[in-house]
Amino acid sequence: MNKTIKLVQNTVLLALLIVTVAISNYYLLSDSLTLGFKPDDWILYFSYKALGTNPLSQIVSVWAERGIYTTYQVYYMGFLDSLFGLNYYSFHFVNLIFKIVATISLYPLILVLSKNKLLAVLSVILFAISHSTVGPLELVVKGSDYLAIIWMNLFLIVYYLIIVDKLVGLKYHLLLFILFILSLAFSPIRIFPLIVIPPMVEIFLILKHFDWTAIKKSFIRLVVLYWPFIVLILYSPISVLGNAGGPFGVFEQVSKGNWFYVLAPISGIGYTFIANDYWGKIFGLLITDNFKNYLYFLSGGPTIICGALTAAVAWSRIPKRKLLFFILTTALNFILQILFFFIAFHHLGITSSNVNYDPSNLYSVIFGGYIVVSGFMVFLNWLKWGGSDRVLALLWIGSVFLFIFTFLTWVFAPLGTGFSSTSYYLVVASIGSSLMIATFLVSIYEKIKHRLKLLAFLPFLIIILIFGMSSHEIRQRFSSLNKDGRGAVGQIIMQEEARRVLKDYKVGDLILVYFDTSDISGNGQFYSEGFLTSLPFFMHFRDNKIVDGCIGVIFEDSNMVELRKLVQAQNGIKGFNYPSLCITEGKSSLRTLFFTQDHFYAFKIKDRKLIDIKESVLNQLHVK
Repeated sequence: MNKTIKLVQNTVLLALLIVTVAISNYYLLSDSLTLGFKPDDWILYFSYKALGTNPLSQIVSVWAERGIYTTYQVYYMGFLDSLFGLNYYSFHFVNLIFKIVATISLYPLILVLSKNKLLAVLSVILFAISHSTVGPLELVVKGSDYLAIIWMNLFLIVYYLIIVDKLVGLKYHLLLFILFILSLAFSPIRIFPLIVIPPMVEIFLILKHFDWTAIKKSFIRLVVLYWPFIVLILYSPISVLGNAGGPFGVFEQVSKGNWFYVLAPISGIGYTFIANDYWGKIFGLLITDNFKNYLYFLSGGPTIICGALTAAVAWSRIPKRKLLFFILTTALNFILQILFFFIAFHHLGITSSNVNYDPSNLYSVIFGGYIVVSGFMVFLNWLKWGGSDRVLALLWIGSVFLFIFTFLTWVFAPLGTGFSSTSYYLVVASIGSSLMIATFLVSIYEKIKHRLKLLAFLPFLIIILIFGMSSHEIRQRFSSLNKDGRGAVGQIIMQEEARRVLKDYKVGDLILVYFDTSDISGNGQFYSEGFLTSLPFFMHFRDNKIVDGCIGVIFEDSNMVELRKLVQAQNGIKGFNYPSLCITEGKSSLRTLFFTQDHFYAFKIKDRKLIDIKESVLNQLHVK
């Protein structure tokens, strides 16, 4: 009977959690459903459609052409296309569903690790409402990041249960391997930091409890997981490593004196907690014109807030040496914040080729640095006195997870990649920050519920504040994207207008289209991203099928500086030499072609209308 009651209670709890996550996500992210395509979406959707009627048979050639970073995105777009055809709303809706499922998949993972339902529930809710988890919804192709998170969470559950001998046998090791591969396959560019976690866990376990049986088990687990990667690295390094030049680019910039590049991952950690518009409100006015004023700023908001958080952690969770923990954490954090100032603004004597640092980024660096320091100090305290406290363990584990996914994502991202509070780079790392906040709230709640019962609800008010902050940031972000021309309605209007004015374009034709953009200032990304860059792709479609032909697009102001450079003569005929996107028998390629004036079109864009200016342009260029 007790088991039945417990099962019903758990089912009701899970159902309520699913409903809460679904409603909150729809409320926060309804504006994402009205988006259209970004150029990346068009490129990868187009690439899939160009594969013809049997795209899976060409996966090897797609991998050879695109490598590890975008092959999965091509087939993800194909998966969505097979369900709905070309339907912006449906594509974005499916991505939102995957986000909700990915969020719910955290519940069993945290529950298995912590044995604490409240911690698992809070982790899920915090991840659901976090501003730093929504970035992939800006692009359709990034939706597979959420699928990868689902597989990763299942992998971590099975991995933990195998380690604690709850799952024993070859079949579970095989399941572990399959989940590991699925995690990486659905989003290698976002999930690849997972690769370093099993070796770190195994090394930690061996160092903590050294014996040969443990070493043998660790070796078996690692061989099961990594043997295909070892083979691939030996056979084809680029298929696994991709472009591994990121770290060398960072080193080059640091050697030139641009030390602030190393602050980027610390900044990313900070952004998973606090949104862009709230740094000044929380920490006060950042002053960096000289060290004295910076020190004055540091002694105010940052020291008070970080000190209060440290005191709360020490009081509620640290088992021993609470005062020592507080003093050491506060002192180390203060020293690190001073170091950040010199890294950001003083190039350590190297002055050549340096780049100016944006002071506003220092807010997130300061808080990110605090998270790193406090996580490290919690780990040391747990290691010595709190080994049996699962909640305390998950506090530092959350910080390690957050650091690994932020740091490795940054290292292998294009040089100069920065972070913001809604950056899609942070979606996986946000699991760590959500877990840290949840452990903090649970610790405070457990400390006061027996002493101050009437005030036990206070820690959960923080969730309301976080929801308000995230709601402002998320809704502002997607609302601005729609206003700037990422909205599907506006894109469809412009696509229909283009098809109207190019109605003479027939299958197999070669055309070059020039757009005068002089009158479209102030329209944000609407024309450049939502229409002009995408035109060669959507114009190749007829009834959602790719048709043959070549289309080139050039857009600039009425001075036509670039267009003038393209004018050439072939066989006594004047025309234009320009690269174009070509489809021949279903195969796409980029070719530089000669376009005669008969295959040239010119339009001025004004008020979402295309005005024919071909004769005027040809006369100005003396092509006629």
